[in-house]
Amino acid sequence: MQRSDLLNDAERSLWDAFPRGTVVDLGDGDPTAEDFDPDTWSEDRQVRGEVIARLLLGIQDKEAGYVARVALTGARVIGELDIDGGDTECELVLSRCWVDAPPDFTGACSGPTTFYRTRLPGLTGRDWQARGSVSFRLSMCCGETHLIGAHIGGYLSLAGGTLTNPDGNALSADGLIVDRGMLCCDGFTATGEVGLPGAHIGGQLDFTGAILTNPDGEALSAGGVIVDQGMFCSDGFTATGEVSLIGAHIGGQLDFTSAALTNPDGNALSADQLTVDQAMFCSNGFTATGQVRLIGAHISAQLSFTSAALTNPDGNALSADGLLVDQAMFCSDGFTATGQVRLIDAHIGGHLSFSGATLINPDGNALSADRLTVDQGMFCSNGFTATGQIRLLGAHIHGQLSFTDATLTNPDGNALSADRLTVDQELFCSDGFTATGQIRLLGARIGSQLAFTGATLTNTDGLALDLEGVECPYVRLPSLVDGRIDLANARLGVLDIAPALNQAPMLLTGLAYTDLDPDPDPPVRHRISWLRRDPGGFHPQPYEQLAAYYRSIGHDRDARRVLLAKQRTRRRITPGTWRTPRYLRPLLAFAWRIPGWLVDALSGYGYVPWRAFLWLVAAVVTGAALLHDVAPKTPTSNANANALLLALDATVPTAPFGVREGVTLTGTNYAIALGLQILGYALVLAVVPAISRTLSRADR
Repeated sequence: MQRSDLLNDAERSLWDAFPRGTVVDLGDGDPTAEDFDPDTWSEDRQVRGEVIARLLLGIQDKEAGYVARVALTGARVIGELDIDGGDTECELVLSRCWVDAPPDFTGACSGPTTFYRTRLPGLTGRDWQARGSVSFRLSMCCGETHLIGAHIGGYLSLAGGTLTNPDGNALSADGLIVDRGMLCCDGFTATGEVGLPGAHIGGQLDFTGAILTNPDGEALSAGGVIVDQGMFCSDGFTATGEVSLIGAHIGGQLDFTSAALTNPDGNALSADQLTVDQAMFCSNGFTATGQVRLIGAHISAQLSFTSAALTNPDGNALSADGLLVDQAMFCSDGFTATGQVRLIDAHIGGHLSFSGATLINPDGNALSADRLTVDQGMFCSNGFTATGQIRLLGAHIHGQLSFTDATLTNPDGNALSADRLTVDQELFCSDGFTATGQIRLLGARIGSQLAFTGATLTNTDGLALDLEGVECPYVRLPSLVDGRIDLANARLGVLDIAPALNQAPMLLTGLAYTDLDPDPDPPVRHRISWLRRDPGGFHPQPYEQLAAYYRSIGHDRDARRVLLAKQRTRRRITPGTWRTPRYLRPLLAFAWRIPGWLVDALSGYGYVPWRAFLWLVAAVVTGAALLHDVAPKTPTSNANANALLLALDATVPTAPFGVREGVTLTGTNYAIALGLQILGYALVLAVVPAISRTLSRADR
């Protein structure tokens, strides 16, 4: 092709300008305007794509001392601009141009390429090798932009541009390599999928303020993408359709600050196995309608959902099983999740904060964090609200766990399930803490204290607080409880029970403690009444534990009163193994209690031995008075003394004085002596337990 060969005036101008890289401006007009009509441009503004391609591929000689390039403004490019497989170092700049056919850079090696405020019907650039930057700034592509396998030696800029392909991919860039940054910001919009799977961006990937729309699929498909610096989808970034970062690696921070992700029937953000070498921000107005997935992700600094709103009412609002965050994680200061938040097997290297957050999932778990590990503290406080169950089964919090001023609501189940929870420091459910539903800490281990100061627990028809098997040095129970408390098999240091709580039913079997608060101790009868209200029925161990406590502080008399109460309570229990007609059971129950009544009356089950002595004195004195007339003349000359000895011989089973054998008793006197003998045997049996305890020292 020569200059004179079928070139129009515009093409000749471009031909002549090429060697020196001079800009050829064919007139005004903005092809990217919504109402633009290319037919309003006359034929003298038309340039064939073939001419541009030939110039780029070297048909025209370069001029020494100048940088040859194609720089065209205000033209309509007709025909095909095809440099498929070609090799050129010349720069291409099309500004305010209308391009009729998609340019073809397939397999080409080119210099820097710029489309500025230019409208294209798409672009084909598979395996394109651009030695410099490629820019589509403020341009419009109404068709697929195809950059699969392309390698951009500088920046790739789509800033302010518009890609439109609603029935397919707006941008296909699988395996794309950009040596510097990729800019999709400053009002960039895409209708159709933006595909970057397996791409490698050497600098930043910037979608700040971008709008991506693909409601029936992925708005951004960037699985496996590698970004050497930061990735920014912030400050008004909007995606309608899924944003996929599965297996992506972000070398800097990942920023979704103030972004809005919408995919109500699926995943708003899919980032399983994501790796972020710095912080990740989904905060300050970030909203997601649809599931946010961070399963197995690794965030090397902090992860922030501060003030974010996640909405997926029929499923998971946040799925982050196996998440690893090296520093802190913040879901606080107005964070809202409608749908389940899952942190199962997650590991947070710093604090985990839900302070001031609201979690809503009334038909399931508001928070599922089984086997969660937090290296510092976990805070669900300062107005934290959860509607639905909070699950912390097997979780390990290395600092404190605080539910101060929190409100947990799950009236038909557990408000908090934390079986086998381990907290190395304090667990606070205090200062306005309110729970509707069961608080379950079965088998939990608390390193310092468990405090329910100022808490209100409500589970009227069941357990309000389940502390079965808990191990803790100090436990302060709530003062306002509507429901039962289970302390069975708990191993505690100090157990602090507010006086107002003494009337609450508590399961106490197996409970062990070293001290009871508050001090000073209330009357022992109150503590005995506390034991008797155990809804699990009578068990001796709680009485023995309370008695051991009183002995440990030197209150032996109170300890004996507790043990006496144990025997009296046991007496009220009728063995359930009797298989007798129902009408006989009251009679058998009465008969069952008779021995206990006798032993209690005679010596208080051995815990009131002086009572047996009084009975003995009374029996002997009474017997001496009744048997005075039949008393023998010996062994003394005093009739009163002999009557007293006769009464003693009749009462004491061993008859130590031998007086009884020398007297023949008949009738009423015989009956009196027999009664004294029976009473004597009964007194011996009644005081044997006291003697045994005295000798063994085991019950003192």
